[in-house]
Amino acid sequence: MTLYERSYSFSDPNWSDDPVVENDEGTRTHLGQVRSAGQQYIAVIIQEITDTENTVVKVISKDATELYEVTVNKHAVLWDVNDNGEVLLYTETQSGETLVKELVCLSNSGTVKWTVDLTAELGEGSAGGIEIGTEWAGIVYNDIVKFYDVSDGSEVQSIDTNINWVSNSNDGLYQECYGSNTGFTLVYKGSDYKVVFVNKDGDLWAYTPSFPYEHGRELDITGRDVDCGIVSVRTFSRYGETNPRTRFHVIRRTGEVVYLEFSGYLSYKWLISPCSEWAILAQGNKIALYYVKSTGLLHISDIDYASGKSGEQSIDLSFYGKYAIILHDSNELYAYQLKDGVVKDSLSNPLQSRAVMVCSD
Repeated sequence: MTLYERSYSFSDPNWSDDPVVENDEGTRTHLGQVRSAGQQYIAVIIQEITDTENTVVKVISKDATELYEVTVNKHAVLWDVNDNGEVLLYTETQSGETLVKELVCLSNSGTVKWTVDLTAELGEGSAGGIEIGTEWAGIVYNDIVKFYDVSDGSEVQSIDTNINWVSNSNDGLYQECYGSNTGFTLVYKGSDYKVVFVNKDGDLWAYTPSFPYEHGRELDITGRDVDCGIVSVRTFSRYGETNPRTRFHVIRRTGEVVYLEFSGYLSYKWLISPCSEWAILAQGNKIALYYVKSTGLLHISDIDYASGKSGEQSIDLSFYGKYAIILHDSNELYAYQLKDGVVKDSLSNPLQSRAVMVCSD
C-alpha cells in the first residue's frame, strides 16, 4: 500500500529514496498532490510557469511506477484520483470573455474520458470540492451535491442539502471534500460547523461536534476511512479570551462520536487510517497511536520522534495503521513504524520538488 505525504509518496519495499518524480522547479510549479481512498495511486498536479493555463497531471502507482503523465490544456483548480488511476479535475479556463468551468475526467491511460460543462450552472461561483471513486464522482458547491457516473459522466443524482459548503483546505493541508473508494459517499464541511455525509442515493447525515465553548470556533475534517463512513476531525473553541480547548474527534456517519480533549490552542495533526481502526495524533515531539472504538479511543502507545526532530507540518498513515509519515518543521520527512516505534527512513527535500515512493508493508 502507499503512504502519502503531500509532496512525497512512500511505497517501495526496499525503502529507497530514489525519486519517482523529480521536477525542475525552474520551469514547473508543484500545485498539489492527492492519494486515492484505498492508497492505490497518487496524482501529482504540476503547472508550467510559462503557460499557467496548462496543467500537467502525473499519476503514480503504489508499486513505484508511473502510470502516465499528460498535459491538459486547461487550468486545474481542484483534483482527485481514484483507485483505478483515473483523475477528476475541476478546471477554470478563460475563453475570450467567458471563464469556462468544467469537470474533466482522465482515464487510467491519461486520455480525456469525459467532460461536464458547469459554466452556466455555477454562474459567478465555483466548485467547492470534488471527489472521484471507481464508480461515481461527486461535486459540492453552495448547498448542492451532485454525483456522476464515472463511466460516461452522466449525472445520476442532485441533492439540495440546505447546508452550505465551507472551505476545509486550511492552506492546502486538507481536501475540500472527501469521497469513498467507490465514490458512493461524499463528506464535506458545512456551515454552522457541520460534518455532512451525502451518498449517491440521496441520503444525508449532518452532525455538529460538541464544542465546550461558543467563541473562536474552528473545525477541520482531517481525513476519512476508505468507505467515507468515518472521519477524523479537529475542533477548537474558547470561553471569551480564556480557557482554550482543542478536541480531536472521530465521527461516524451513524452518529457515534468520540474525542480527545486538550487545554490550549493546539496545531497537532490528527488522522484516521483508511481501514478505520487506527488513528494517530502527532504532538510536537511524539506520535500517539489510538485504537478506534465506537465507545472511545484506546491509547496504545507513544512513539518518540527521531532524535533532534520536532513539529509536524503534515502527516499520513498507512492503510492498516502500521506506518506513519511526518513532515517535520525542518522540512525533513520521516517514516515511522508504529508497532516497534522505530524510524524506517527519512528524506530531506526542502524544495518539495519530488514525489517519492519509499515504503510498503
